[in-house]
Amino acid sequence: MKKSDIFKNAKRVHIIGIGGIGTSGLAYLLLQEGKIISGSDTNLTQITRTLEKKGIKVFSPQREKNIKKDVNLVIYSQAILPDNPEYRKAQQLKIPLLSYPEGVGEIMRSKRGIAIAGTHGKTTTSALITYLLKKNKFSPSFLIGGQIIGLGNSDAGKGNFLVVEACEYKKSFLNYFPEIAVITSIEKDHLDYYKNLKEIKKAFYEFAGNVKKDGFIVYCKDNKNVSDIVERVDREKISYGLKRGNFTGRNIVMKNEKTEFDCYFKNKKLSHIKMKIWGKHNVLNALACISVGKILGIGVEKIKEAIETFPGVRRRCEIVG
Repeated sequence: MKKSDIFKNAKRVHIIGIGGIGTSGLAYLLLQEGKIISGSDTNLTQITRTLEKKGIKVFSPQREKNIKKDVNLVIYSQAILPDNPEYRKAQQLKIPLLSYPEGVGEIMRSKRGIAIAGTHGKTTTSALITYLLKKNKFSPSFLIGGQIIGLGNSDAGKGNFLVVEACEYKKSFLNYFPEIAVITSIEKDHLDYYKNLKEIKKAFYEFAGNVKKDGFIVYCKDNKNVSDIVERVDREKISYGLKRGNFTGRNIVMKNEKTEFDCYFKNKKLSHIKMKIWGKHNVLNALACISVGKILGIGVEKIKEAIETFPGVRRRCEIVG
């Protein structure tokens, strides 16, 4: 049976490592889609307690007996190894197993996917894009690696879009085939998995190649590693940056706990934006969001309003007192 059929037909899903920020978000999204969810983790945390309040049974510790015969599908986090007792039990019972990114990829198949990748900036950029879509009544589903203040890290919307933070670790993002891909940066990272920068760039090139033929790639032109790989991919592209790109941020000022900048498109000033989030790096994240907004046909003033009212992501330059 195809993975897509297994995923679609599964009524009961068990998630090994459900306490992670990504897996917990996936659990909540699947719950909203009407599936019966259980899961396990090595420790019970605030995240797992929140899941239990939503009606999800969470086991700790991880044991073979947690895998029941009526489970139709087991999803496991990237941290789970084949010697995990629940993983082994699922194999013994011949229950299909999917990794977390495989599971997310299956959801994206039935959606208009927007996948945000990059060594830095992908969480805040994902959050900005999610907030933009929600403010403009797109009602997106989303699954990101941080808590948007007031919204959380996941939700099953009523619209066709799915916004996903696409991690490059273990080439996870190669399970995604989005309509729009955003690539914020490429640098040396996860060198416990990749041998060198060349291997990392190759993985990002493959990710860019996964974009649907009629889709778009949004990328930071200031980052040479990103430009090197994206410009070799045959897709429609929109670039952004502080120094170069279709969209640029100029005259950046940081004051009164806000960041202000002028947004230009092809050297024409579009708007002056005042964000609640701090720093030049967040100007880049905002420009990526603006680029996606243009692709989706959202007007400049509506994009400006969303960025200026964006509340931020917890633990990302969050003002706590």
